[in-house]
Amino acid sequence: MPINWQLLNTAIRDASIETYQAESLASLFPHVPNPKGIAAEEFAFKFLKNTIAAAWHKAGYNPQALKLDFEPGTLYQTTIDEHLPLTEQEQAFYEANGMMQNGMDEIAKMVAKSWNYANMNGRSANVTTLRHPMGQYNYMNDDGDGANGTAVRPLPMFAEANTTAWTTDAIAYQKIARLVAGMVAKGATKSNLVVAYPKVATELWMRVLTNGDIPLEQYALNLGIRGVMDLEDEYMWTQAGAVPAIGTHDVWCFDPTQFQVVDGRPERFRVIPPNDRDRDADIQGEWWGLFFPVPFPKVESGTMKLYKHFGRLQAVANA
Repeated sequence: MPINWQLLNTAIRDASIETYQAESLASLFPHVPNPKGIAAEEFAFKFLKNTIAAAWHKAGYNPQALKLDFEPGTLYQTTIDEHLPLTEQEQAFYEANGMMQNGMDEIAKMVAKSWNYANMNGRSANVTTLRHPMGQYNYMNDDGDGANGTAVRPLPMFAEANTTAWTTDAIAYQKIARLVAGMVAKGATKSNLVVAYPKVATELWMRVLTNGDIPLEQYALNLGIRGVMDLEDEYMWTQAGAVPAIGTHDVWCFDPTQFQVVDGRPERFRVIPPNDRDRDADIQGEWWGLFFPVPFPKVESGTMKLYKHFGRLQAVANA
């Protein structure tokens, strides 16, 4: 029977959004709309970097004069999209045999996967080098700018190379605690923190090592953090630029409430039916926006530094 394009559009839209949200890590973070929608090329903001302490003196109204110290920032909005064109012959095939929803799900999955690659590790799919189309560094695993950070490239709250193999639970427990404690020491809220490791290291995190009492994952949870999660290996390329392995991988710690997904156009999936000008149909999936690490100011030794709620323990080895 002929394709009912309106019903097909509704079915694909609803199913694809569900698939996208299940696959995309964007669901971990708060979403805010870009006021200008897809018309905006840039997302501009001013960040309150520094103030001065309120006065403390003998009773009487003599307030300290306050000067707000703003640092401006600009990030470009980008688009992640994919489409599936359907020729007349393919349409005829679907009319005769029906359309496979699992094929349509692939569009949603690919858009979601590209979102994860781009905003977790600043990479395109299966590419080890940084490939942001606008040359930006507003992704989770970025090292930040210089020694003090900036509003558009804040520093990780914790970044340290692992120097001792995790051959015993005592060693691993100490390193995990050091990662979480390092974040808290910079100002993170412990109960909001999530520890993440690549799936290839699942065995290490779920078993008890020599002389241990509980698995590493449970130990991390016992510290009072929000959760522990395993991420696909390709989203957690090591800081050295390699595919993670159980013998060498990085461990992340982050507060998802302190990152924002700024949506110019939230995820959208639709079917463009054939028309008088184009005999082909087109199934489209897209997202417009940017990933925004919210800067966190902290004065250290008289110098203002800008951090993001992210920490990394590099080069974890189990032997």
